Amino acid sequence: MPSILIKYYLLDARQGARCQGLYGLSGVILIISYNLFMDSLKLLESLEEKLKTHPDDLGTAKSIAKFYQKLNPAINHATNYFIKMYQDKNRNLFYKELAQKNTQNKDVMEIGTGLGLIAYYILQTKPSYFMTCELNRHSFLKAEEFFKTNNLLDKLVLLNKSSFEIFYPEDTEKKFDFIIHELFASNPFAEGFLPIIMNAKRLLKTQGKFLPGIFKLKAIPVNYINHQFDGVKNELKQLNLDCYNNYYENQLISLDQNIEITTKANSITVFEIDLNSDFKLNDQFILKKDTLAGFDGLIVYFQAIEGDMILSNYNDEDSNYICDHWGSSIFVLNNKHLKNIEFQYDRTKLEIKPL
Repeated sequence: MPSILIKYYLLDARQGARCQGLYGLSGVILIISYNLFMDSLKLLESLEEKLKTHPDDLGTAKSIAKFYQKLNPAINHATNYFIKMYQDKNRNLFYKELAQKNTQNKDVMEIGTGLGLIAYYILQTKPSYFMTCELNRHSFLKAEEFFKTNNLLDKLVLLNKSSFEIFYPEDTEKKFDFIIHELFASNPFAEGFLPIIMNAKRLLKTQGKFLPGIFKLKAIPVNYINHQFDGVKNELKQLNLDCYNNYYENQLISLDQNIEITTKANSITVFEIDLNSDFKLNDQFILKKDTLAGFDGLIVYFQAIEGDMILSNYNDEDSNYICDHWGSSIFVLNNKHLKNIEFQYDRTKLEIKPL
């Protein structure tokens, strides 16, 4: 199946349902493409289920890797978010202390080394064996140069591969006590971190663990003032511009300096996923409208948790490492016509919508 179709429909499988209303050759092609996608997805799901019970089945693991090679082909260019991550002191401190508490004298893997900073923290603890990987060829070469110039290259195994393409015992002589990951984005499901984690379980020892091990998606009902239109309102004081107030209704927008939070309720856990369990690759949660009465919006953010260490992209009441570079979001409610709000995630995305 062409990789572009795999990627398009995996990003939004439900698009296929809309194909039913199309006519002519283009509609037929889309329906056929959607049906091919669904067959491919069913095959992938069956392979993933098999891998859960047969983690050392190389044939199954390699078949899954081929699928993801088409979905996420290797890239070879600089990405500016690495620089933002390196400037995020609290994010860096979280992973430094995570390594200090866990990785000494252990067999450790890191998924996605980027430019090598978290790997450096891990190496400082003197693990007994350490492997890391990076799919982006440009970043891989920079990480390799970083390790070489700092006399660290002989202390680790560095692979220019995704974790899907790493196989035991072909690529690694050992399985791992810990696999450390940092695979989040502002939309935490956007980089497909759940399928990556699920697949990498085959590389853990029987008692091995992912670090951090708990992921939470949370929401806080709030009232806010959006100052984005203040400049226009000040310039055109003779006009009534209240119609702009609900411009972003039922949309998720960035929670930036233009959004002034005036009141807020307690946080609500929407999803809690134990990455060291047999978790779901898709789920939904309904937030009842009664919970939202009197509020204009929902702050949506996530937490990555290991023990008493809580990394978050929003400064809430219980997080102790607040990162900057991901940023949190706010879902804009229609408080005059409140509806239940559905949260739904799958392999590659989070959707929030009124019901």
